[in-house]
Amino acid sequence: MFILATNPANPIRNIRILPPGGICANNPFQRVAGAGQCKGNYLSFEQHSSKIIFNPDYLTYMRDFRVIRFMNMSGITRNPVYAWEDRASIDQQTWGGAEGIRGAPMEVMVELANRLHADPWFSMPHAASNDFIRRFAEYVQANLEPSLKVYVEYSNEVWNGVFTQHAFAKQQGVQMGLDPDPNQAAYKFYSKRSVDVFGIWEQVFRGNKRVVRVMSGLVGSTAMSKTILSYNGAYRFTDAYAVAPYVYGDANALRKARSVSDIFQVMTDPKYPHSLPNEIKLIAKQAEVAKSFGVDLIAYEGGQHLVDMTTKSDTQHPNNLFYAANRHPQMAAIYQQLLTGWKQAGVNYSCISVHRAFTANTAVLALRNTLPSRMRKHLNTVLCWNLPV
Repeated sequence: MFILATNPANPIRNIRILPPGGICANNPFQRVAGAGQCKGNYLSFEQHSSKIIFNPDYLTYMRDFRVIRFMNMSGITRNPVYAWEDRASIDQQTWGGAEGIRGAPMEVMVELANRLHADPWFSMPHAASNDFIRRFAEYVQANLEPSLKVYVEYSNEVWNGVFTQHAFAKQQGVQMGLDPDPNQAAYKFYSKRSVDVFGIWEQVFRGNKRVVRVMSGLVGSTAMSKTILSYNGAYRFTDAYAVAPYVYGDANALRKARSVSDIFQVMTDPKYPHSLPNEIKLIAKQAEVAKSFGVDLIAYEGGQHLVDMTTKSDTQHPNNLFYAANRHPQMAAIYQQLLTGWKQAGVNYSCISVHRAFTANTAVLALRNTLPSRMRKHLNTVLCWNLPV
């Protein structure tokens, strides 16, 4: 939509872009064309957009999942927010934008969890004040269905050097003198701040019966896991340790692929560091560490990671092969083997991973109204067992 002219004294306002049709009030998961398809309880998108909120097709896709990690939706990565007043709000003109700016309000995320009857997983901004953390927890405590639990995590991949939250943790850890090695100082600050955040949530919820306290780390480093969990006895205040086992084999080998068959060969060949068999081995090693500290091992992300960050368009090689692989029956087989690997290690798994260009774990296709039946990995991961923590 392009606005070519408007009156500065009385400009165009309250712009809404809505789909045709609506829903029947007793079934928010199905889109209908008009009132004739409902028994006197029709709600049009035009008249009731503020009440409907979510695309029915999106709700239908998401209803399969028991736990929803809102990290991407909330715009946590590289998000510098500190004060409560700077949080995302309902009345903003958009919740999109670049990293550090985008993010949906907590009100929307809590409402989505309630409508799906799914436990929400919230990641707190890395620079957020204690006041911010407390008020966020207070809203969730007051508005989340009492039967639901809430997973709480401090930031996202603080160990990952490509993110500003890692630089923040490193700076804080060094300033506090937590370790002479800057990276180790970052891991220890992450551990310390996580425990601080958990404590605030426990105060608000009057205990941890409904709060699942989550720390996370790099799946390939058990040394990092041990540092994070052991620092100042952090494991005593932690319920679960999360990792992200991504399967892709090797980026350079994938660029040489000339067929979908080649893609799957790279994903499953043990000679490649991030192949399926090697990721399953890493899961088993992390399971041993988690068990030694008395915490559950879960995944915060995971699955296929067919993404080439050097490409600039959807059609550039090897993206077309990646998309075809995601819709191939063999992708379901890879997911089944990955989930079996988790089960054999005696651990639990939290799963949602849907492809798009340049990212490998964003549930975008549901928003595009693409039928989830085309997604082979979706068909398999709905078999995923529930998290018991």
